Amino acid sequence: MVVTRADRVGGAQVHVLHLAQGLRRRGIPVRVITGPPGPFTGALHRAGIPSHPVPHLVRPVRPLDDLRALLAIRSLLRHHRPALVAAHSTKATWLARLAAATLGIPCIVTVHGWPWDATAGQGGILRRLSVRLALEGERILGRLAAAVITVSRHDREEGLRRRLFDPRQAVVIPNGVPGPGPRPRLHPGPRRGRAARFPLIAGSSGSGDPSCGQLPAGAGGLLYGGPSAGAQGPPCGEPPAGAEGPCGPPLRVVMVARFEAPKDHTTLLRAVALLEGRSRAERGAGRVPAAGHGPCCPSAPSRGAEPWASSLAATPWVVELVGDGPGLGPAMDLARQLGIGHRVRFLGVRGDGAAAVVGATVAVLCSHREGLPLAVLEAMAAGVPVVATAVGGVPEAVRHGVTGLLVPPDDPAALAGALARLLTDPVLRRRMGVAGSRRHRARFTVHRMVRATLAVYRSVVADDLRQSMLRQRQEKPSIA
Repeated sequence: MVVTRADRVGGAQVHVLHLAQGLRRRGIPVRVITGPPGPFTGALHRAGIPSHPVPHLVRPVRPLDDLRALLAIRSLLRHHRPALVAAHSTKATWLARLAAATLGIPCIVTVHGWPWDATAGQGGILRRLSVRLALEGERILGRLAAAVITVSRHDREEGLRRRLFDPRQAVVIPNGVPGPGPRPRLHPGPRRGRAARFPLIAGSSGSGDPSCGQLPAGAGGLLYGGPSAGAQGPPCGEPPAGAEGPCGPPLRVVMVARFEAPKDHTTLLRAVALLEGRSRAERGAGRVPAAGHGPCCPSAPSRGAEPWASSLAATPWVVELVGDGPGLGPAMDLARQLGIGHRVRFLGVRGDGAAAVVGATVAVLCSHREGLPLAVLEAMAAGVPVVATAVGGVPEAVRHGVTGLLVPPDDPAALAGALARLLTDPVLRRRMGVAGSRRHRARFTVHRMVRATLAVYRSVVADDLRQSMLRQRQEKPSIA
């Protein structure tokens, strides 16, 4: 297997890890070629899967580095002589196809979302040029793939629409995630830059209640970090300072995503500001008792208010953002500017993002484009209702009104309304959570993903063997 990045553990990396473990359990030896070593190579090592970091295999297009990476991948393939190469992520699929073709080894490409989807024609000249380059590269190299696996029907249809591969080559195999229970930690590695300046003072216990702690001086009301044994503060079960309502722990809205495009934390933060603004308006109108004054019972909403406004104003709730990345600092600044610092907790990167959503009230995912995001499937596996943008393969996992709610991208008002609907309706949350758990078990398990992928691998290897035997017979007719 070849995957570009090892400095992060994203969807493609988790997919490769689950697939490699599943193949090994079936007696099939697997090796993984990655870019420069990082948290993902550590996860492979702990899983007992041999890995080979290639220093020049990097995400940006760098002709000299790309040539060196191509030669390094070809050298590894020539040395190990695998029966099959399976490539994941754009740069890896390009170089792996070229290297495998020169050695006569069949190569299968797995598409985890197209890099230009929902961005073609947008941005500056460099963005449009990179999109054009990606499209032309896929068209040229498409003939070198023995088969194409897409993780969603959306990705397959997009590839066919752009004439990137033969429809007879392409098959849809949805991502799979484990069900609730113990799972290996994917250690994220040390924090750097701005994130390192915020001490670890709050986090998710992985159960229904978030860990609580005091804010560091100068943190401006924003919580950042993971569990800290030395944290002091109010016991779990009490709302954090500034959270509305005295009735127990706040409801948790959790988003597990890296602070990097195509994820869209900005829209979520603006939706939170809309909800907070309505809550303040209700309290200002005297419709809802302030925190610590009277019972938490909704009153009649003020004229012109949404029907959920007063109920939400009387409900303690908090948004937990799990992840790290270059967009973390700007997101924290935006939360301060919007005046929602008491509502948002920046929990940093976690060894197991799936554990962060366990026990949450609502799982949310805002994106501009997606393949079939694991965060959504992990929430469904945990029985948590999902609110997500209807992009890429997300609607293939989340059934609107059944397992969650779908909203358009870049629409804070629609997102705010969907979140408020679930935060104020426990019966709806419970029904959607149960439906999501059932849908996960029926369609999105690791076992189903590994079994279907192995069937494609075996078919490609068998076809390659038949073609090899046919060539031998044509060269030497006497061979039986």
